[in-house]
Amino acid sequence: MNFKEIGLPEYLEYHEMVEHSPDWHAFRLNGIGGSEIASCLKMSEYKPSIQLYYEKAGIVDPPHIKNEAMFHGTHLESYVGECWKHWWDDEYMDNYNDGKVIRDYFKPSGYITNPKYPHLFASVDGIIPKGQKKMFGEVLDKPGGLEIKNMSKMAIDKWETSIPPYYMLQMQMYMLVLEIDYFEIAILKDGRYLSVEYVLRDDDICDKIANISKDFWENMVVPARIAHKKSDESLLSGDKEGYNNYQDIISRLEPKVDDSTSYAQFLTARHQKVDEVKEGDMEDWNYASHYAFWANMEKLSKKNKTYAGSTIRKVMESQGVDKWTFEEDGYFNILVAKNNSNRVNNKVKYDFDSKKIYNILKGEI
Repeated sequence: MNFKEIGLPEYLEYHEMVEHSPDWHAFRLNGIGGSEIASCLKMSEYKPSIQLYYEKAGIVDPPHIKNEAMFHGTHLESYVGECWKHWWDDEYMDNYNDGKVIRDYFKPSGYITNPKYPHLFASVDGIIPKGQKKMFGEVLDKPGGLEIKNMSKMAIDKWETSIPPYYMLQMQMYMLVLEIDYFEIAILKDGRYLSVEYVLRDDDICDKIANISKDFWENMVVPARIAHKKSDESLLSGDKEGYNNYQDIISRLEPKVDDSTSYAQFLTARHQKVDEVKEGDMEDWNYASHYAFWANMEKLSKKNKTYAGSTIRKVMESQGVDKWTFEEDGYFNILVAKNNSNRVNNKVKYDFDSKKIYNILKGEI
C-alpha cells in the first residue's frame, strides 16, 4: 500500500496478510487491536480487561469464534462497502443501479502499525483517500476511515440513540494509529436499511487510549509474559516454589476488579470449589458488607424504577396518550399487545458522546 499516495504518513507500516489466516491471528498477539481497545479500557460488555490480559500474555488462547452471523457479516462487508460508494445524503439505490459512484475507498488486507504506538495495530475496513468528500460535503484534507457494520435486529437497539462506546473507542483508536481525524460508519440494519454516520477525532480520548493501553501492555502484559515463561520453566524443572512465586506475580499483575458484567462472568467461570472455611477478619467483613449494601440498593433501585414507571403511566393516562416524543432526543411509549398486556419502551436519547466517555475514563480508570 502506498501511504503517500492516499495521504497517510509514510512511516506507518503495512503488514499485509490474509484475513483470519493463521498469520493474521498470530499477529494479534503482538499488540492491541481496535476491537479490543474497549476491553483494555474496561468499557467492553463482551470481554473484560482481565481476559484480554491473559490472552495477550499468552496464558490462555484467544477464542477464534466462527458462527453463521459472523460468516454473513464478513461476506456482506464488501456489499455494504459498495453501497457506501454510491451513498449520498441518505440516497444510494438509484446511484447503485445507475452505476454512479460518488466516493471510493481502499480496503487494506492486514494490519497497519505506527512506530509511535508499537503496542497498537489497526485493522480498518476502509481508508477514504484525501481529496474526497466527507458525508456533509467538505473535502478531506487528509484521509478518513471507514468502518462497516452489519447489525442484527437485536443489536439495532444499541444504535437507536447513539454509537455504542466500544465502537466509538475502536474508531478513536484507529484515528490515533493512522493519524487522521475523520471516520464514517456504514451500517446495514437488519439486512434491509443502510445508514451512514460519522465520528470526529477527540484528542482527549485518543490521549487516554494511548496512555492506558501503553500502561496495560508495558506494565501488565509484558511482565506477565516473562513470569509465565519462567513459571513453565520452573514447572518443567520441578521447582514448585519457583512455579508458585511466578504464578503469584501473574495474579498480582491482573487488571483491578471493575464493575462490568463480563469481568464478573470471567471470575465466576474461573472459580473452583475448594471446601475450605476461614474465620473472616475486618477486611473480609468490609468486602462482604459492601456487597450486602449494594444488594439492598439494587432492591431499592428496582422499587424506584417501578415507581417512576407507574408515575409515567398515571400521567400518560391523564393526558390521553401512550407516547411522548422529544424531537432528536428520542421517545418514550407504552406498548400495548393484543391481549392488552403492556410494557414500557424507553428510547429517550442517552447521548454517550465523546466527552462523556472521556469523563468516565477520567473518573473511573
